[in-house]
Amino acid sequence: MQLTILYVPCPDSETAAKIVQILIDEKLVACGNIHKSDSMYVWEGNMAKEDEWIAVMKTLDHLTAKTESRINELHPYDIPAVIHWAAMCNEAYLVWVKQQLEV
Repeated sequence: MQLTILYVPCPDSETAAKIVQILIDEKLVACGNIHKSDSMYVWEGNMAKEDEWIAVMKTLDHLTAKTESRINELHPYDIPAVIHWAAMCNEAYLVWVKQQLEV
């Protein structure tokens, strides 16, 4: 099993915290960090600059698809960005993640 990092921009800290908490409770992610971010993008033909809150969460590769699906259900955006990648980590941390997810 390999560690997967999920990167999910949210409209506010409350939404990010709610998503992280639900995913921890459902044992889809081991933990999450929430960071403030200035985001710029084009939406419906207009340049947007918004404050967003980024939820960075850790899970295991075999849970990634289910976690992404659940984020899409919980997220308020029409098209949420659910970005993920495989990550290397120290063995002790990977063991802890597995324990949190009961693997």
